[in-house]
Amino acid sequence: MLDANASRDISVIEIAALAGVTPSTIYRRWGDASGLFADVSIDWLLGKGDPRDADPIRKDLETWISEYAVRLGTPRGRAAIRDVIGASHSLKSGMFERAVEVIEEVLGSYGIRQDIRPHATRIVDVVIAPLTFKALVGENELVSKSRALMEAAMLVPSFNRS
Repeated sequence: MLDANASRDISVIEIAALAGVTPSTIYRRWGDASGLFADVSIDWLLGKGDPRDADPIRKDLETWISEYAVRLGTPRGRAAIRDVIGASHSLKSGMFERAVEVIEEVLGSYGIRQDIRPHATRIVDVVIAPLTFKALVGENELVSKSRALMEAAMLVPSFNRS
C-alpha cells in the first residue's frame, strides 16, 4: 500500500512493473499516474455501500458516512483528495458519480420506494461535499462533523426529493 506521498514519487513504468502489465495498459486506461492514483483514491475513500445486517436505513447511511469521514481524516485520506483534485475532469466527476452509486447501494438494499427515501445526490450535496471540503482545508473531528451534517440533511424539507 502506498503512503500519503508515494503517488508523487512513482512512475507509470514502475507501477506497470509492480502490476505485471505493460505501461501502455495504464496509459490507455488512466492517461498517466495521477489519473490512476485519483481513481484508486476514489475507491479507497468511498469504500463499499454494502448494507449492514438488518439495521434501519438511516443507521446504515450514518455508518457509511462515518466510515468515509474516518478515512478522509487520515493523512492518506487527505492525500487521496489531493490526488482526485489533481486528476482530469472526468475523474473528478467520477468521484461524485461513484459516491452516488455507493449511497444508492446502501439505500437501494431496503426496497423502499424512491419517492420516500433520501436521494443519493442530495446526500452528496449536503453531507459528502462539505465534509470533503472540511478535510481538504485541514479541519479535524470529521466524524462528529459528519453526524452534524447528516442531522442537517435530515432537516432539509426536500431531502427526499431530487
